[in-house]
Amino acid sequence: MAGEPEKTALPEVFDAAQRDPELKHIYANGFGVGLTNADVSVVLQLSGRPIKVLHLSYTLAKTLAEKLGQVVKEFETAIDTKLVTTDKVDEAFKKLQEKKAENVAKQ
Repeated sequence: MAGEPEKTALPEVFDAAQRDPELKHIYANGFGVGLTNADVSVVLQLSGRPIKVLHLSYTLAKTLAEKLGQVVKEFETAIDTKLVTTDKVDEAFKKLQEKKAENVAKQ
């Protein structure tokens, strides 16, 4: 329609954002999720320390969850491997630590 801005294709927006030196890039290796009656909050963590808080509407949070799930599924298909979640890694690590503690106690 006349007067409407031209929509930019998502890959173009993504590529431009990746190259933009003005945009800050964040790396996180953990997160926590909370909610209020109005939105979802994600606390990004690095080595267990909070580094940023992201606030999302419920609809955006759901859309993001679906899109992330889709991307991960495509990646798993491409590499023919099912990735594990950090919850699974934490569970396995805890069992490993318990076994080590039992072995030390037996000595």
